[in-house]
This record gives sequence, C-alpha cells and structure tokens, in this order.
Amino acid sequence: MSPSSAAKERGNAAFKAGDYPSAIGHYTTAILADPSDPTFPLNRAAAYLKLGKNEDAERDCTKVLALAKTNVKALFRRGQARAAFLKHADAIHDLQQALKLEPQNDAVKVELQKVKAAFEKSKEKGKGKALPVDIPPPPPSTAPPKHRRIPITIVEPESSPPTVLSPSPRTPDSPLSRPTSDDLLTPVSSRPLSPVSPALGPTKPSTFKAAKEAREAARPGGGIFRASGTHTVFDTKARSSSPLVEKSAPAKDSPMPEMATATHPLPAPAAEGTPPPMTLFEFTRAWDALASSPPAARWALLSQTLPSALPRLFQNSLDPSLLTSILQTFRAVLAAHDTDTPELRGWVRAYLEALRRVSRCVTVVMLMSKAEKVLGKEIAEMVGAEGGFW
Repeated sequence: MSPSSAAKERGNAAFKAGDYPSAIGHYTTAILADPSDPTFPLNRAAAYLKLGKNEDAERDCTKVLALAKTNVKALFRRGQARAAFLKHADAIHDLQQALKLEPQNDAVKVELQKVKAAFEKSKEKGKGKALPVDIPPPPPSTAPPKHRRIPITIVEPESSPPTVLSPSPRTPDSPLSRPTSDDLLTPVSSRPLSPVSPALGPTKPSTFKAAKEAREAARPGGGIFRASGTHTVFDTKARSSSPLVEKSAPAKDSPMPEMATATHPLPAPAAEGTPPPMTLFEFTRAWDALASSPPAARWALLSQTLPSALPRLFQNSLDPSLLTSILQTFRAVLAAHDTDTPELRGWVRAYLEALRRVSRCVTVVMLMSKAEKVLGKEIAEMVGAEGGFW
C-alpha cells in the first residue's frame, strides 16, 4: 500500500470515530504524498464541514473540481459550504450542476430545495429594510447676499445737554504741556518720609564650599526601612559627615533575591492525578506574559500541569507558535539546569510524549518551519524520546 493510501485509511478510521481534526491531519498527509488524487481533498472537505470550517471546505471542493469537473460529491459539498455562509446563489448553481449530472440523486434534490427556501426567506427580510435616499445639495446661489439696514436711535436724558468733545489745539512750543488749575489736589504729608530700606533676602554664599554646605543642610534626611521593623534613620549632618558608614554595612534583615545569589533546581511536574490548575485561556495568557522572563519562569508555569493532562488542556487549540515556544523553553532549561537537575531529561521526555498525543499535533508539526522541526528533533534525541515524529 502506498503512503498516500495508508494515510487515507487512517483518515477514514478517524473520521468514522468522530475524530475530525485527526482525520484532517491524515488527509493532509495523503494530499502531500499524492496531490493529483481528488479523493483526498474531497474527504478532507467532508471533515471540514463537520467542524463548521466552511471556507476551507469550499477551497478543497474547488481543488477537486479542478482535477475532476464532473465530481458530483464535490459540487454537493461545495454547495453545502457556500449555503452555510449565505452564498445562496453560488450554492444553488453548484447543486443544479450536480442535479444535471445525477438527476435521480435525492440528497441533492433535498439540499437544493432547502437552499432555495433559505434564499427566498433572506430576500423577504431584505424587502422590509428602508433604503437610504440621496438628498441632492441645494443649488449654489448666484445672487449677491442681501444686507438689511437697521436704524439706530441714540436716546439721551433731557436734563443733560449734549456734550461735544473737540480736540484742543496743540502749539508747537509746548506739545505736551501739563495743565495747571486750582481745582487739582496737592498731596501733603503729615510726617517726614524716610527712604525704604531694602528687604533682607537670603544671602548668597561667597564660595562654592559654602554653597554645597547650604544645599546639604536643606536636603531632607533619610534612612533604611526593613520589613522586620528595625529601621535606621539618620539626619543630614550624620549623612554628610560619614556618608560611607551605612553603605559599607549591608542590612542583615534584607537578603538578596534568590535568583541573584544561587541557582535553584527546577520544580518537578505536578503529581499524578492532579487536575490542571487553570484553563487553556488562563494558561495562554500567563505564558505570553512571561515572554520576556527567564525560561525557568515558563517551566514553572508548565510544571503545574501534569504531562498526561496536556491533551485535555490543549484539545484542538494547539498552534505552531505555542508549540515552538514550549520547545524553546525545553532547550533553554536543558542547557541551564541539566547538571543540577538529573531528573530534568525524564520530565522533558514525558512532556514531549504528551504533546504528541494532543489533537491536531500532526497538522501543527506540518505547519512548522524546517528550523522549528529540527529543534523538536534535537530535543527529542537529547532526552531519549522518539525523534522521527518531528
């Protein structure tokens, strides 16, 4: 049996068992082995229809019709796919072509009547919608704008005669002469005035050293505050007189972070029988948030899930980017912790075997690049797993 036929038989078995994602993977393997056989994309289109992936099913049926124009099943399944995303006219055309080839096919007749009824119903719904009406803009006016004159009447009190202001003549000898009159007030002081002394402001330091001491005196004090409650508070003078006293003696109650002082072994995977502590959405969000963190942080997140629980956690949602990032994490932790954690290779091997059992993993690996597949093979050979899968 040829490799394409063997892959097709595995796909048929998975399809009958209701495992449509695995069936799609096997049919894809058959298509890559023999692209000229229209049966393989036709079967994959049926699996796509079961999963509701109608556009993928339409594409596969179109590929089949390019190889065999009179394939009734391809016309029938493409009509179903097009009707699912409301391309009723194209679906009716495909079903009518299939009915011409096989006039006695009852399944095509029933599907054609169903699509026609849905098409008529959609047209009736569209009749009740109001169509937008284009309102033409008003024609531009060529007449000049009209101005209206409004008379303004100034009303003044009858008792006060109107005042007329006239500019006084200016002589060339005194252009800005100051008026003198007896009616003007002259300020008279009852006490002697003395010149105001300038306000006393802060004196500027005369030397650079004095300016530095003034800045140090104005700077607020500080201290060392510890979690145990024992604090060290010092003022400005103590700090300026002996600035290296507190720096030379580190606090005993505030240890350095563990990752900076020592290398700790990686955590082991969860114990057998432990359910996944989070959903796939929570796991993916936490995994992406640790993209810039050390690889040990992603390992700690992954180790919370038992290896045998990965197929149930990922189900049909494993994608090439997530799988590649998991493989990169494996390579990084093996390079950094292989010596201090002897059990690490067994843990990674258990996770690799569990990832192989995830649905659609075969299809996901096929979508990976050549370098990513080489990475998976290298890790598998390093930990003693089967490398032929990659």
